[in-house]
Amino acid sequence: MVAFAQKRGIIAAVAATILTTLLMLTLVGPSVPYPRINIGGKTSDEHKKKPSWGTAVHNPKPASSHSSSTQPSSATQPNPSEEKLAIVTFLSGTLDKEDNWEDDEYFSATRLLAWQLLHSPATKIRRQNLDFYVIVTPSVSKSRRERLEKDGAKLWPVEFLYAEWLRGTDHEMRWDDLMGKLRVWEMVEYSRVLLLDGDIILREPLDGIFDDPGTKFQVTNRSSAVKFPLPKGEELPELPDQYMLGGTHETIGPVHEFPPTFENNGLQKYGYFNAGFFLLAPNLQLFDYYCRLMNTKDGFDPRYMEQNLLNRIHAWDGALPWKLIDVKWNMVAVNDADLDGGVKSMHQKWFVEPTSHSQRVRDISMKARWEMQGWYDAMDQARELEEKSRAS
Repeated sequence: MVAFAQKRGIIAAVAATILTTLLMLTLVGPSVPYPRINIGGKTSDEHKKKPSWGTAVHNPKPASSHSSSTQPSSATQPNPSEEKLAIVTFLSGTLDKEDNWEDDEYFSATRLLAWQLLHSPATKIRRQNLDFYVIVTPSVSKSRRERLEKDGAKLWPVEFLYAEWLRGTDHEMRWDDLMGKLRVWEMVEYSRVLLLDGDIILREPLDGIFDDPGTKFQVTNRSSAVKFPLPKGEELPELPDQYMLGGTHETIGPVHEFPPTFENNGLQKYGYFNAGFFLLAPNLQLFDYYCRLMNTKDGFDPRYMEQNLLNRIHAWDGALPWKLIDVKWNMVAVNDADLDGGVKSMHQKWFVEPTSHSQRVRDISMKARWEMQGWYDAMDQARELEEKSRAS
């Protein structure tokens, strides 16, 4: 009862403050337009339909010739004054909660992430050239899309992306759509993108991550090959001259020092990055490359399908090695030492007990969750007042 009362208190306080502010803005000037996107007028049922496994397969043709012998000696970095950046998360409707999205914890987590990046004074985006998008698959219902748009999020609709051989493998059903995350490489309007899971709790703005040395472009190492079990005689699509991929290792568990290292037994799986939080440079050549290897039967462990595929392609001893970014930007299994050390975001579901059982981690997560609810409730009330004012 005490916890419930605290939640209501947070919501009421935030809602009252925001509602008063928005009401004043409504009375003195025009309202701010909310971004909209055409989702084709599909019904909720149409959005839930999933194609057969073969219809969403992207299988590019092999390169007709080998890559050029000329290779740049250094990578070309984007001009900061002209660069377009994006933070992107991925939402799928694999867990069917029908239209009762208020009971969908994963959807609430996506709304929470959007609120933190777009509205929260403590964590919202500061850079003018940095956008936020939610990638949505056809299985995301119309009601969820409309709710996200009301929240201020921009949507990036994509088609499913599957590999036929994955159909019969041992993996959790809720991961079926995750290969769709690879479509972020099609967002070539942006030079660099931070792709993060929806269950991220922010403590600070993430704008500065694009200044991390691990987000610099690097030249493709054509002297090394991507180690992949291709059928005999097959060739891969050609690789681009340069690329960018930066990420972090995972902590070994909740009991670790800060900063966690391999020397103090705080990290696990040397050379293996977490695909729940990493940076990339969109590139259609690389997208074709990923899709060709994705369709290679038994080419990677399907349990964490997109993560294992990317780690195999971007292995440190291959042609496209990934680079480390500072572990402070994001951590899993966050404990009190990490909070004291200044971790900037936590890979933490707001609706799940922290693995470290940290009361501080729990409080930060729940505070953000209910502040978000109060903010959006106030926004909805302000819209209703505005509509009534226009109608009268």
